Amino acid sequence: MSSAFVPIRVSDWTKIALVRGKRISHILIADRNLLFRRGLRSLLSAESDFRIVEEASDAMETLAKVRLTTPDVLVMDLSLIEEAA
Repeated sequence: MSSAFVPIRVSDWTKIALVRGKRISHILIADRNLLFRRGLRSLLSAESDFRIVEEASDAMETLAKVRLTTPDVLVMDLSLIEEAA
């Protein structure tokens, strides 16, 4: 199965916040499965250097939220891209 992946410029890497001397990575989670998103949020939130800024359930919502929040990291189910095409 061949699919084209178009990278999305999610942010300038210099936008990583400094909180109490630590680098905080802002993360957006994109997956259609709510239970998966909640589980991943729970796991990542336990780490002091990660902050979940937003969640999305489809490709169009992901694009909109990336533009609004400019996360440092996008954790995305790539099948969302195929659905949008």
